[in-house]
Amino acid sequence: MHYLSKYLLTAFGTALLSACGAFRIQVPLPDQTLDLSTAAPTATQVVYLKSPLAFPAVSLTSVFITGQATYTATTGGALTITFYARATEPTSCTLVATTYYLCDATGEKEIGSISFSAPGETRSVTFQGDAAAQTELISGIGNGRLWLGAKYGGTLGTGVKIDFKQMVASVTVL
Repeated sequence: MHYLSKYLLTAFGTALLSACGAFRIQVPLPDQTLDLSTAAPTATQVVYLKSPLAFPAVSLTSVFITGQATYTATTGGALTITFYARATEPTSCTLVATTYYLCDATGEKEIGSISFSAPGETRSVTFQGDAAAQTELISGIGNGRLWLGAKYGGTLGTGVKIDFKQMVASVTVL
């Protein structure tokens, strides 16, 4: 189904059900790739794409995100990735190659982590985070713009990418 059609059906369904109180809907999020090798972060930096995930805004009270994360690399071994979310563009961070922001991890909102044994692995992910991270996710999903970031633990090989696919925000709306 075309993305706009999904949005219109979601909006129509939201309007019809709004008199029923709180309910849960699913908002599909676009695929995204973080190229950690190009961004060249240190182990204490979070990498965000300059362009946010963009989607229809939704009025909501809670959210969690599910999907698939795939680790690819030319060289590399075991890697742990900690994921972060921002509702606003991280313009106070360092812009790299006009494509990525590098931010010190201190103060960033962690939404989850996952460990990969080797390149080529795909893992199911669920992102939710603590209360502060929930606030960031709710604000970002609510405004239709969200920045997902990643910080690595382990040794960063060459050609390292994390591909997010089939991402869906499950939101509770009023």
